[in-house]
Amino acid sequence: MSTRSRLLLLVAAVITCGFLLPARALGGALTPGVHETDRRRRDRDDDDRRIVRYYVCQVKSVDGMVTFEVVPQDEYNDWRKELNESFIDAAKEYVAARREAKKNNEEFNEKKPTKPAYRKMKSFKKEKDAQDYADKLQERWDAALERKREKEEGVDLDKLKDDEKRDKKVMK
Repeated sequence: MSTRSRLLLLVAAVITCGFLLPARALGGALTPGVHETDRRRRDRDDDDRRIVRYYVCQVKSVDGMVTFEVVPQDEYNDWRKELNESFIDAAKEYVAARREAKKNNEEFNEKKPTKPAYRKMKSFKKEKDAQDYADKLQERWDAALERKREKEEGVDLDKLKDDEKRDKKVMK
């Protein structure tokens, strides 16, 4: 097919249809340019290079323990499903154990599993930053639990420390 016939076919297609015919119909005259293939490749690469965010999540697990975990953005929904499935499994085990104890006329004192609770605290671009923040939050949480236990027991460590400081001042 000559260049002139290709051009005529192109003009006829534009006039009658309002659009260009595919490149194969024109014998390869309008094959996609370098820019178009580069754009497709770049779009495909963008999916691979997508920035992954890391969520720091506060989690109250089935046994009632509160922890802080780092979860990648693309795994967040699967992680939530796993938490809920672990609760369902724990509840089934609890019911089965309670039935067994009732059948054997035994006392059953196990704690009922709690539904997991979770919330996003903050998100980070780097996993290391997220892990550092999660560790910091965990330390604060553990310290707060310790203070709460001490108050329940009636022992106040801050007061004891103040008494020790006063004793040292008196000794001098």
